[in-house]
Amino acid sequence: MSSALENLKRDIRMRLESDTMMPSTWLLIYLIPVISIVLMVLAVIASPFIGAGVAVGLWVILVLVSLLSFVVSIILTYKLVKRRNTHFQRQIFLSEDVLSRLKEITSTKGTSAEAEMATLERTLREVKVEETRKVLYYGRYSPQ
Repeated sequence: MSSALENLKRDIRMRLESDTMMPSTWLLIYLIPVISIVLMVLAVIASPFIGAGVAVGLWVILVLVSLLSFVVSIILTYKLVKRRNTHFQRQIFLSEDVLSRLKEITSTKGTSAEAEMATLERTLREVKVEETRKVLYYGRYSPQ
């Protein structure tokens, strides 16, 4: 079996590792600080009726919940960005290996798929340029 075909199989298997499904309920974590702030305002407004000590205790609990949800939202954002980056890396690998396999097939069959290969090569170059721009923009690499 050709190396391009083996690479294609490996790229497809990488999906199981890199594209982990994240439940959509994680998005509710972003709402917890907003809900906590609303409840803090309500606790301040209701403090004459429920007592200052209860209002302060409720306020402290809500601040702690907000801080905890903030930390968890940072972790969630990191996981989402990492998932996105590995997805696009895998997509680039897959496109390169499809192109390589297509070149192997056309050379053995004696056919021409120049238009399809040119389109795929152009798309691949555009994706690589876009990823390079993002890397340069966010400062992970410095231009030399």
